Amino acid sequence: MQATDSWPAKVRRWCAIVSIGVFAWTALVFGQTKPDMLPLPQTPQQPDSEAPAFTFTAVTRMVIVEVVARDREDNPVRNLTAADLQISETIDGSKEIPEKIASIRPVNDAVAAPSENKKGIVLSWLHKSFCPLTGAYELSYYLSPESRKDGLHRIFVSSSRRDLRLFFRPGYRIEADKPAQVESSELATKESSASVQKRQLLEAERKKHPELELAVTACYDTLGSTDFNLELKKTATIQDTDDKGIKGLIDVFEFLASGSYFASRSAPDREHPRQLDFSFCTFESGGQPLRHFEGTASVGSAPEDYRALAEGGFAHSIKIPEERCHPEKTRLVCIPPLTELDGRQGFIPKLAFSGRLVVRDRESGALGSAEILLVDLGNDQFPAPIPQGKTNESFGTKKPESPLAMCGDVYQLEPWTRKLPLFSELDATAPLYATSLGVYSRFFTAGIPGVTSRTEWFGVNYQSVFGIDKPGKYEFDLLSDDGAKVYIDDKLIVSDDTVHSPKGSRGKIQLEPGAHNIRVSYFQGPRVEVALVLLIKPPGRAWRLFDTRDFPNPDQPGYLRRKLSVQ
Repeated sequence: MQATDSWPAKVRRWCAIVSIGVFAWTALVFGQTKPDMLPLPQTPQQPDSEAPAFTFTAVTRMVIVEVVARDREDNPVRNLTAADLQISETIDGSKEIPEKIASIRPVNDAVAAPSENKKGIVLSWLHKSFCPLTGAYELSYYLSPESRKDGLHRIFVSSSRRDLRLFFRPGYRIEADKPAQVESSELATKESSASVQKRQLLEAERKKHPELELAVTACYDTLGSTDFNLELKKTATIQDTDDKGIKGLIDVFEFLASGSYFASRSAPDREHPRQLDFSFCTFESGGQPLRHFEGTASVGSAPEDYRALAEGGFAHSIKIPEERCHPEKTRLVCIPPLTELDGRQGFIPKLAFSGRLVVRDRESGALGSAEILLVDLGNDQFPAPIPQGKTNESFGTKKPESPLAMCGDVYQLEPWTRKLPLFSELDATAPLYATSLGVYSRFFTAGIPGVTSRTEWFGVNYQSVFGIDKPGKYEFDLLSDDGAKVYIDDKLIVSDDTVHSPKGSRGKIQLEPGAHNIRVSYFQGPRVEVALVLLIKPPGRAWRLFDTRDFPNPDQPGYLRRKLSVQ
């Protein structure tokens, strides 16, 4: 006789089946799906008195880290895989917790902007860039159960590949189940903390002495951009006698502040005088500050004065004692003349090579700047002929004039930078676009219009793709002042990475038909000249300015190749 279950036994069996089903459903949802947030448990409707009390913390499981990979030469690493990486976290100083990488995918033509992927915690690009970031990846991983906690999460990503440099935001914070941004000081190491503290102390000192700010700007070119145009010229050299009866020469300079600036002032601003503080700094040939002069000029004592200022601008003269020694044509003239005692004492004349004037409206804080060359630059030597009519004065335009243009990120560099920085470690300030690089050697006075007013201490990192239809050895010739490098397919072809006067360097590479990557990294060190000219000599043809329109990417058949002449 077959036994039958009693009613209590049936209930227990039914509960066990339900429990197994719930357990399976939970494992399916929690273990295989990829929700942004863990799902809340569903509870039946019950009277408040009978409802069980739940304490539930929901933590985002997915973390997405946008990573830029570079090699030692700052070239993009284009073949990174999950097998190359290990990732872990610490929470408020805990031991490292290994995390499992869910996916890694290259992000083509990425720029350093917030990711559109909203699933999970998204840590966007670390350093700002306006040009496409090749060698960029989106890395995602699931938080382990031990990592699903509130607190400061530090991320550690390492690689088994040698000479690999990774750039990513190294942490985030979870508070009340919501991911939050983290201040860089919270994640700083002891070494970087010391650097931050030093920078903060310098900033505090500058705030204590605002009267020095203009002198620092004039002598060390810490400009970002200026607010009004300024012209500067030398008008005369006059003889003068000081109170001790010593005769000397005085140089007279005149600056003109543009009328458009005064025309832009509001009506209340035109009812009282303005004070224009100015700082004039002269420099040696190597860019070191030599002498500094400062003063103040009053502008516009009445509303009617501003009408004249709006039409003609404001002119003001500056008188500066001339150096003891100065060049006259091919000889050096010193007043008083050099003596044997000067020679025995090792006196070396220091000549003013150039000058910079910075003017600031004391009320509005608006800045204007101007440069002046005080001696002849002389001739520059360059081995390859510069094509007539092909050079220009521009590092590029703010908007691309051709779909084939190279894109260049512009960076502001620290004063006395002596070689090319690793641009991937810096934030770009603006983009430039150029189909060719033809900035022949010249006195640099205006910066890059619309991008930066700096005439020294800036860099540009150009990149593009060009196409080759004829195999062979291609020669490249680079004229630069100061340092520059040319990479073809991430290989260094031409390098002259030093502070120097304009000079040329050559390199060659065997190229096969197809698309090739090019990167030109350039920095302008100390004043006063700039130069950046890139020439190419295709097989069987003459030297010519490298122009991306002559070498379109074969993957873009809509762009027709311009026929290259033999000469």
